[in-house]
Amino acid sequence: MHPSFFPATHRYAATWVKTSAAGAKQQILPKLTLAELNAQLASTTAFCIKSITGYTVAGTDFYAAVWDAPASGGSCPEVDVRPAMTRDAYLQQFESWRSTHYPTWINRYADGAKIATIYTRNGAGIGPTDWETRDNQDFATFAANNQQLTDRGYRLMVVSGFRAGFDGYAAIWWRGGGFRADRAWEVHVGLSAENYQCKFDNLVSCCSMGPWQSWTDGAFCCAHVGSVQ
Repeated sequence: MHPSFFPATHRYAATWVKTSAAGAKQQILPKLTLAELNAQLASTTAFCIKSITGYTVAGTDFYAAVWDAPASGGSCPEVDVRPAMTRDAYLQQFESWRSTHYPTWINRYADGAKIATIYTRNGAGIGPTDWETRDNQDFATFAANNQQLTDRGYRLMVVSGFRAGFDGYAAIWWRGGGFRADRAWEVHVGLSAENYQCKFDNLVSCCSMGPWQSWTDGAFCCAHVGSVQ
């Protein structure tokens, strides 16, 4: 499950991935305050943090977070989690982490005011040149960046939409790390709820392996490779 958020309410949109792994478990906690989130991050050692979605309701910041159990016999990677960064703090932090970490999650709050990120210590075949992240992109800039990075062998892993006087996007691209760069995929942003459901239904019907492959295997599986619509 990777939740998204509707502004000014405690309502969520989410994706669930069916797994064949025996005993696979998740911990899903919505409507957390910052103090509650930090307490959970400090105390939850049996599960690995996967995503954090930050949002503001009536002037108070809240978070929806997802933890996954590690693979049998495995352990969680070493991560740095920053759930409430200003954009300036984020820009300074990610540059200082480039040589030691790679990003696995970015969420720009719906109003654009803050950013929640998860960075993992280098490993899994991903080094300093194997990822790119872009923030504060309008649609045209996001589409151009996606095409340029796709042409260089990167794959869009996370995109977060927000509205801060314009429709903006923050995103992460990877290359390497074991995912299938040759698998066809699509990117769709700026959709209404009705258009999203229509697009989802169409993609499900044309994807023989289902609409979602895995966390590291990308997004939808058919039609236009790397296109933004």
